[in-house]
Amino acid sequence: MTALLLHAAPLAHAGEPALVPRPASLEMTEGMFRLSSSTPIVVPPDDAAAATAAEVLRERLQRSRGFAPAIVHGAARDGAIVF
Repeated sequence: MTALLLHAAPLAHAGEPALVPRPASLEMTEGMFRLSSSTPIVVPPDDAAAATAAEVLRERLQRSRGFAPAIVHGAARDGAIVF
């Protein structure tokens, strides 16, 4: 039963990509998002929780993709992963 529920969860929001964990917000636009070693991870200044999450993502990308994007503090920008 658990496997069935896990497989059904991504279908709950049709039209959106299956992302785990589900982001707080997601903006769908034309085109594609290309993830590479030059894709920055942007964290708001003075947000310790976001900085911790960004570091976890960076480590997982290093293990799974072989690159660790830079973590930068500042405002959201195009072409970045934004926390």
